[in-house]
Amino acid sequence: MDFTNCEINKFKYYGGKNGGKICIIYNSADYMLKFPAVNDGTNKYAYSNNCISEYISCKILKTLGLNVQETILGTYILNNNEKIVVACKDFTADGSIFRQFAELKNSQIETSKNGYGTELKEVIEAMENQMIYDVFELKKFFWEMFIADALVRKF
Repeated sequence: MDFTNCEINKFKYYGGKNGGKICIIYNSADYMLKFPAVNDGTNKYAYSNNCISEYISCKILKTLGLNVQETILGTYILNNNEKIVVACKDFTADGSIFRQFAELKNSQIETSKNGYGTELKEVIEAMENQMIYDVFELKKFFWEMFIADALVRKF
């Protein structure tokens, strides 16, 4: 699918670290279009395959019965270069809010590290001390996703 001529929603932005992202309108719905991240290697024109990995990972995890984002693999021409991209249907279009886990950790005033600490002990502590979700359900979801990520090697 060539997404080059899709309308861009210039008022919607996405966070995260892995590659650039824009919001496009495809089939009357918002999609986050993710671009490949530039590799930190010696060839400044080499790109990673993170878009392909995202697409395949979601398809694999869906077959396991996990609730995953809808993805479409495609292309986008940028500065006369064709990029392989992945379009992820925007699951916040219904008004839902997606927050980074770091924000939840930062809401805990007496945490030992800032929100971006990744030690397992800190992550578990943050889940146990938050007051938004049922702790048991949150831990269950965390471990299911941890195993799923390990399965598809998407760390």
